[in-house]
Amino acid sequence: MPNRPRSTGPRRVPRPLALLLGAVWLAGAAWASAQPAEDDDPLRQTARERYQQARGLLEQGDAVAALSEFAASHQLYANWPSLYGMAMCQEALGRPAAALELYQQVLREFGESVPDSERVAIGGRIAEIQEQIGTPVPPDAALGRLALRSTPVGAVVCVDGVEAGSTPLQVDVSVGPHRVEVRLEGYESATRWVDVAEGQTADVEFGLVALGGVPGEGGALLVRADPGGTVFVDGRRLGLAPVGPHAVSPGEYLVRVEGDDGRVWEETVEVSAGRTMVVEVRLGAGDGLDPLWFWLTAGTAGALAVGGAATGGYVLSLKDEYDDPATAPTRRDEIKSTGDPLRVVTDALLGAAGAVAIGAITLLFFTDFEGDGVSADVGPLDSTGPAVAGGAAREW
Repeated sequence: MPNRPRSTGPRRVPRPLALLLGAVWLAGAAWASAQPAEDDDPLRQTARERYQQARGLLEQGDAVAALSEFAASHQLYANWPSLYGMAMCQEALGRPAAALELYQQVLREFGESVPDSERVAIGGRIAEIQEQIGTPVPPDAALGRLALRSTPVGAVVCVDGVEAGSTPLQVDVSVGPHRVEVRLEGYESATRWVDVAEGQTADVEFGLVALGGVPGEGGALLVRADPGGTVFVDGRRLGLAPVGPHAVSPGEYLVRVEGDDGRVWEETVEVSAGRTMVVEVRLGAGDGLDPLWFWLTAGTAGALAVGGAATGGYVLSLKDEYDDPATAPTRRDEIKSTGDPLRVVTDALLGAAGAVAIGAITLLFFTDFEGDGVSADVGPLDSTGPAVAGGAAREW
């Protein structure tokens, strides 16, 4: 799996944005540092953690990585501080049109929940950007490519808030995360964040949903991975985990998660109408013992048992010869001097085999026979979970 694209050097935040950072950090600190209640949504807790990571990255000047984390936070649980941070990252990356759209989205979707001081600051940024909306991407920026398709074709594509053409479409863009939106009359608009690596093409396909469907007739997939991975559904790459909630029609889908170290989890997941299926994949090392220990122990027990059986069989043959009336007294003396030590050896071998076999049986319950530590939990999201992407944002 390709690593998350990084800028070739730290992108320092422009001075106007640096002044805004203090304000947004103060505004977001209440949410980011709040202690979750016992019944707090786990998605909101994860979103809060991703937001804190993004803040740290932006403070370090890594706007590309910060944008990815802010986007992941907002995707997990809609919240205005992450949108605000995404807008500042877009400004730092030389994308004023995308920043303008995000600033406007903060005010449009969250309104009165945004503190007065932040609404004033955002309004100022909107006014300034509108005066210089034609600012181009820096000429020395590293480039990649977006290859965009949709079903049906002919959807209007906006990249970072700027109309780029209609699907199918290929467009060169700067390296890093980009907000891609597709719109087609008669269908619900769809938005996705896409990471673009230098010199590479990111293939993105949108399956548009027709308007007018009965609410609840569709379903959704939410895929998370620890420590991380690339998500594929029915062979189509959806991006880095977490992915979703991703709207799908009811039915079965082959979900595959590929880790950086080559570990892979794959399974068919059934999505019911009106339900969001959550797939929690663990790609880390297994908690159980390496199977090698079990097989070494079991092999040792087997070898001891075979040795004991062989010596025991020989001892029995000597006993038959010893009990034969035709055996000469001198031969009986030889048999006795040989058989007595072999009988002790036989008892020791069989006793050791039994003890080692008990150890092997014990190891059986603590051994990870899959050998890769890959596992997953699949189940429906409860009614308090997030709506499918595109629904109304909830309070952060």
